[in-house]
This record gives sequence, C-alpha cells and structure tokens, in this order.
Amino acid sequence: MSDQAAQDFAAVRVTHAATGASIVVHPHGATLLSWMPAPAPPSLVPSPSGNGKEVPLDDGEKVVVGGTGDVLFVSSDTVLREDKAIRGGVPIAFPQFAGEGSLPNHGFARTSRWTVAEKGDGMIVLTLEDNPRTRAVWGHAFKLELRIEFDDAKCHSTLTVHNTGDAPIEPQALLHTYYRVQNINVVYVEGLTGLTYEDKVQDFKSFELKDKHLTIKGETDKIFRSAAPQGKATFTLDAGSGMWRHISLWAEAGPGDGSGDDASATMKPVPCDAVVWNPWEDKAKAMGDFGDNEFNNMICVEPGCVRNKPTIPPGHRFALHQEISLE
Repeated sequence: MSDQAAQDFAAVRVTHAATGASIVVHPHGATLLSWMPAPAPPSLVPSPSGNGKEVPLDDGEKVVVGGTGDVLFVSSDTVLREDKAIRGGVPIAFPQFAGEGSLPNHGFARTSRWTVAEKGDGMIVLTLEDNPRTRAVWGHAFKLELRIEFDDAKCHSTLTVHNTGDAPIEPQALLHTYYRVQNINVVYVEGLTGLTYEDKVQDFKSFELKDKHLTIKGETDKIFRSAAPQGKATFTLDAGSGMWRHISLWAEAGPGDGSGDDASATMKPVPCDAVVWNPWEDKAKAMGDFGDNEFNNMICVEPGCVRNKPTIPPGHRFALHQEISLE
C-alpha cells in the first residue's frame, strides 16, 4: 500500500482526557480496533512473532492495535483493504450473520466506509446509510449508528439500526468482538450455565451448557439463544493472570427513524443472543488473514440478534448494546 493509499485508509484515535485511556476506530466497517485503558505510546513496534497490527492514523502517525496491553485482539496477518473485513477488534455483522443468506459472509457493514459523525472526549459516533452498493444486495432503506463511549474502566458500544424505509425489516446484527487473552488453554467464560446453544461444529445440534465455566479445548462456534432474554445479562471472561473482562449485553427496540428526535422515544427490552468462537489450530492455518498460532491468544464473545431477529417497522429502531468493564 502506498503512503497516500495508507493515509486514505487511516484509522481514528480518540482519547479520554481524565484517564489517558484511548481507542482506535477504523471508518472501514466502523471497526473498533483497540481499547487501551492505560496510556500507551503513540507508536509501538510489533514483535517479530506477531503481536497486533500496525495501522496508519488520520494524523499521520502509526499505532499498533490489538497487541500487548490491549483489551482487544487484532491479527498481525489481517489485510487492510477496502474489499476485506478487518480480522479482529469489533467488526459489525449486518444485515446477515455468517453465511446464513444470499449476502457475503456477515453482510456488508463490516466492509463499508462509514462516516465519522461526531468525535469528542471519550466518545465517537459513526454512521452508515443505504446507498447504491447496499441496495444492490439488500433492497432496504436504513441508517446504522455506532456510538462508543469509554474511559479507563468501561467501554460501551451501541449499534442502532433505524428503519428509514416504508416496509418492515428483519436483519441479523452482531458485534463480533475479539478479546486478547494470554493463553486460550486457561481461559473461560462464566455466566452461560443453563443456556441452550447451537453447536455449529456439531451440525448445529442443540445442547444445554451444564458446566459453570465454558472452556475452549478445540474449535468452538456456539450460538447461545436468548443469552439476554429481557434486559441486561453479564458474563465474565477470565483472560488469564487475573485479567477479568465483564461483558454486559442487551438489546432494545422502539420508535425512532434516525432523524435526531429519537431521544425521548420509549425503548423496550428485546431478546439478545451471544456467540462464542475460536477457530483453533486447523481452521487458523486455513485462514489467509490469521496467524497459524494466533488462536492461542484470542476468543470471541459476541452479542447479537442471530436467532432472535428483530422485526423493525418503518420509523422504528433496534439497538444492540455491549459494555466491557475491567477488574
């Protein structure tokens, strides 16, 4: 990539003045690439073995995202290209989950160019509206808004889907969050006990999670239906060596067309699903934008409406929330 092309394909860094925390967001897919709760140097050098990804910023600097000290994981092999989703951070799946439809895998939002609508101390808002490219594959009018608010203890992302058309829509939507962990063999997720999940590795068969801890011992791709049935649910990720990530997820729906007059409209809780994913060794080696051994240092815990697809009438909205807090 030339210097000019790299600058045109640059990410945005936002800081929180009171704490020195920072995030890096890429307008390509509105992908949150990094959340550094503690102040970090403006530029780091990736280790030879691969530890995060160096990306250009819109101020001309470069920064490594998804590496040591980051809450999020980004593959050192990810490809920064307009037709490719970024492998890591928090890609947005919309309006389709995985290959469950006629659209490209996980839909078009993660490979679309979003607009930075607002940026301030500890916050950023990006938007995407239907356009000829989206209407060619999904013939609906919509407006997406991603709002991220953060400090050194919490990072709250809200993806809002506004139906700006004249017919109901039933999209799937997911925040495909990659967490950096020290060693996948000792990582676990707590809080999913008793939930029913579809196991994609076992031909989508359904099971109930009996164990207190969900551990990762091989390829994992589980869809937990109604993980947050009516309101906020919180799960705990042990990322290794006492690094706890408390992951809260919830969804709500109500009136709102994205015109800016939605704040007073009443939103009601609706069910929200969760996906837990790790490709493990064989699939990692088969992925061209993922290091052969990087499965050891990541896990995805993803809030979304996968099985509980919302029906959004014209002039209404659906909001998907993810709040990550540290201990």
